[in-house]
Amino acid sequence: MFLSQTRDGTVFNKRIADEENCTFPEGIYLRQDKGFQGYAPPGVHIQQPIKKPRGKQLSAVAKWFNASVGSMRISIEHAISGIKRCRIVKERCRHYDSEFRDQVMLICTALHNFRVQSPFRNYKSSHVWARIVNFS
Repeated sequence: MFLSQTRDGTVFNKRIADEENCTFPEGIYLRQDKGFQGYAPPGVHIQQPIKKPRGKQLSAVAKWFNASVGSMRISIEHAISGIKRCRIVKERCRHYDSEFRDQVMLICTALHNFRVQSPFRNYKSSHVWARIVNFS
């Protein structure tokens, strides 16, 4: 897991990754999307969806690989949207201090992790507290 410094304006993901000079353990599997096309740090196994060749079809193995990478990616996208439930993260921030913006992101990420690990996250009627409280 890595959280880069906040950037002003629109910056491509690969450019941020190149500027941050991230180091990874040897032999780790790095899951990346199309925003990191061409980013390949040394000693890392890249897992990226295979692009369909122009005018051709993907093979069955390539389709299977893309589906498996996509199923892993969906949990990451859900985590990002869970962090963005704190509207301060997705709205325009007018604070000029970059450390403040970074702290806001860290706090919202911690709140998301707290929310995910909560024992009350599973809203099934079999729970004792769900039978006591009326959700209408």
